[in-house]
Amino acid sequence: MIYLYLWWDMKINNENINVNKALELSDYQRLLLKRRENKLLLSDYQISILNINSINYNNYTNMHDLLFAINCILQDNYQEELDLVASQIGEMLYYSETKKWD
Repeated sequence: MIYLYLWWDMKINNENINVNKALELSDYQRLLLKRRENKLLLSDYQISILNINSINYNNYTNMHDLLFAINCILQDNYQEELDLVASQIGEMLYYSETKKWD
């Protein structure tokens, strides 16, 4: 088993910050994909953007239908953050459905 030990310090606002402190201060948990009750794989950030746009992800049983609904909204009312969520979902679908080898 290989262990990777990272240790570095940097100064931010005259305070020494190491890797552990940086992770503690970051909000990376909001960006992690999680399997939701309806089996969709979404991050807390993506859900917050969907909620802002009155899109209830629980009403969808697959990512294709959710992406279609997002794109319909974007056609009428473009919003950069919602477009980012659509791009993330589209990319995830592309890589999950692309044949990796023969």
